[in-house]
Amino acid sequence: MEFDYYFPLFNQLMYGQLNPELPENAESQNYTLRIEQQVTTHGKQVGAFSLHYLKPVNLKCVYYGQLLLSETNLYCEDALEYIPTETDTRIRSFLRDQILDKHLTTCLERIGEKIKTKNYRLEELEHPVVDADRYRLSNIYIIHLLKACIAKAYLEIQEQLVDVVSWKRTEELLYLGVVKELQPIKHFLVKKGKMTPKTSEDRVLDKQVKKNKSNDVDNKSDISPNLIDSKQVMKLLAISESGLYRLKKAEKIPLPTKIGKKDKYDEQKIIEYRDSLNQ
Repeated sequence: MEFDYYFPLFNQLMYGQLNPELPENAESQNYTLRIEQQVTTHGKQVGAFSLHYLKPVNLKCVYYGQLLLSETNLYCEDALEYIPTETDTRIRSFLRDQILDKHLTTCLERIGEKIKTKNYRLEELEHPVVDADRYRLSNIYIIHLLKACIAKAYLEIQEQLVDVVSWKRTEELLYLGVVKELQPIKHFLVKKGKMTPKTSEDRVLDKQVKKNKSNDVDNKSDISPNLIDSKQVMKLLAISESGLYRLKKAEKIPLPTKIGKKDKYDEQKIIEYRDSLNQ
């Protein structure tokens, strides 16, 4: 099994097309349609920590909130499945260095820089003034939610690599020492009870259920399917490339056909899959 340790959507949210600060991502009626077409898979939060965040201030926050929680849950799910399979201490130390010490720490540092540069204070969300700038409030909401999601991922992975971690960080220590926030610190993560690891029989059953779902398609039409590529699928489902990868790996999505070196999907099956999630 492989694990992509790069946190999903981070670069797109901070610097790319999903950056909430871009004019094209400003609050508008378009978010009603975006939410209707959105495919989310977060469901029940996995791991040792549950994330409890602030109420959204508008539809833009609803959209980004569902997107971030879904991607974070998938990321943590992959980590919790992969890391326990690595028993070599040297590999586990390497994973700690690459994921915790470097990647996720760097992500939190960059968020801290943005919060400082933009003066994105949570107090503005918790105690908004009468004439508060809704555009600014939504951006504060999204950036601090991204921070909390990465903190959750950090703590979940730290729990799995505790044997090679010399100094455990808490949510508060992450915000104080890495994000560079000042007291009082707002907490969003709550430690749950001890996790019960899945047995091998559980995993076999999960795979069979996922396979049955992916095979539950409509075969009534004899018309040649209209094939679309991965980019068109991501647009239809409003997901990232990493999100599509995870859906394929879990066999939750109608699987593609290889034509040459490219994946091609049956457009009608993808639409039916999207619609089934919104029912």
